[in-house]
Amino acid sequence: MENVEQSYRPRRLPYVWTSLLSFALAAIAAALTLRFGWGLLWLDRTVLGLAAVLACYAVGCALSAILGFPRLILTEEEVVLRRIWGSVSAAWDSIGLFDFVPAGVLYLHRPPVALAAPVTGPDASLLLRRAKRFVIPDVFTVPIEAIASDLNESESGADGEPWAPPASVTDHVRLGVGVVPWATLGLVVLLGAIFATETVLAASLPEGTRLPSPVALWALGGLNALDVLRNGAWYRLLAGPLLHGYPLQWAIDSVVILLAGSIVERIVGHAWLVSLFVIGTAAGALLALVMSPPLAITVGTAGGTMALLAAMLTLGMQGPAVPASRVLQGLSVAGAVAYLGVTYIAAQAGLSFSLPASQATRLAGMLAGGGLVYAMLDRSRAERLRPARLVLARVLAALSASAVLVSLGFAAAGFAANARVIAGLIPPEQVPASYADFAAHGADLAARYPGDPRAHYAFAHTLMRERDAAGAERALRMARQLLPSRQTLVGERFDPMITVFLSYTLLQQGRRAAAAQEARSLCPSAVFTTLTPQDQDFLTKERLCP
Repeated sequence: MENVEQSYRPRRLPYVWTSLLSFALAAIAAALTLRFGWGLLWLDRTVLGLAAVLACYAVGCALSAILGFPRLILTEEEVVLRRIWGSVSAAWDSIGLFDFVPAGVLYLHRPPVALAAPVTGPDASLLLRRAKRFVIPDVFTVPIEAIASDLNESESGADGEPWAPPASVTDHVRLGVGVVPWATLGLVVLLGAIFATETVLAASLPEGTRLPSPVALWALGGLNALDVLRNGAWYRLLAGPLLHGYPLQWAIDSVVILLAGSIVERIVGHAWLVSLFVIGTAAGALLALVMSPPLAITVGTAGGTMALLAAMLTLGMQGPAVPASRVLQGLSVAGAVAYLGVTYIAAQAGLSFSLPASQATRLAGMLAGGGLVYAMLDRSRAERLRPARLVLARVLAALSASAVLVSLGFAAAGFAANARVIAGLIPPEQVPASYADFAAHGADLAARYPGDPRAHYAFAHTLMRERDAAGAERALRMARQLLPSRQTLVGERFDPMITVFLSYTLLQQGRRAAAAQEARSLCPSAVFTTLTPQDQDFLTKERLCP
């Protein structure tokens, strides 16, 4: 290159970190796929392909750090940007003045900025003529403002026009405070640690009840309406959404939180980011509590993830009328569509959970996140978004973090007791399939599994076969006493089965009034139609349900 006037070298450290992170992600994805697989051949191949792409990207970043690319060179005739995969150049008379534009919004070390100039003439690389602009990233050791001045001075000198400095970075690009998103990184690390702990703890459970079975997720603290409302396990409201049943479910949530959170946190700060995520998660959990079936187990950070995406959209709509605001709007919409689409495909492939309340849960998180961001913005400076009520943000963040830690503590403390409950249940293959099987094995099951209400129910059948109605009543009342803490595990239909049989034993003892009192809860049509035909005939013939 002749007549080199100025040359700019890149900062090497970001490329080193990016290379290491890409290598790590590629290795983890490949190792998990080769060791466990995702259950579908096409998905295994897709993941391995993405891992290969990540590995190639890591190699490119490593070579860039070693060789010192990209490199920006200014000469008397042209400006050249040398990159590891090729160079682009343009003559000064073929480009306009450089101005600041929004760029790599996923940088963690500084606000996202770049320089861009329109390509106005033919003396430029083919790629630049197709793109119709020359973009220079903010990756050099020299501040981007100084590079902008040097470029525009050279361009003005080439065509003889007076030079005008570009608008300030603050006015055009930097919507936020430019902080390193430590809270977002902490959330991602926390979710990873929780999922790793889940895997280790679930391995101690009996075969057939390990992840991703609902029984294992119940033991780990998954959200369940019956346990929350009837048994007072309120810690499941925050502990449950932080759990994941499948590796893919955890990976999807973590990636979206990292991408959306790193953008939102640079604008609203650490405290509001934590508050946004926890409040969105809690809002989604509360709606899931209302809309999910009583025995369903809900996990996954859908509410918190959608809260962050909604926060991006709100920030883009409320921000100044600059390109960065449009970037935020487009990223939020694209991120939400991609997140919903990928989770839907994963659920259909059996690699994630899908409940009737899933979409409503995401809607609750979206409304909570968007509403909270709208309420806490400081609009006194139209050219820059800033969070307001920072004291309130710190208080909310402290309370949110404390609530999450306390909930996780309760979930960890309750796992040992829940594991003992699971270990005391009748194995699925030994559960009697008919009333005759219940009667034949009742005494043995009650002796071996005294903590399982189904064992006492089976023993009641054995006692009734021996015409011991009073003993059968005692066995059924023991089953009912054990049922509330185990109903999620044994099924929703077991409760009315106990009630029907208890009414029968009371009739056998000549206590019709007590039998009618027991059967009263089964008589409403909404419950009565769910009973077996045999139980319906019994209640009708004995006139326990008119």
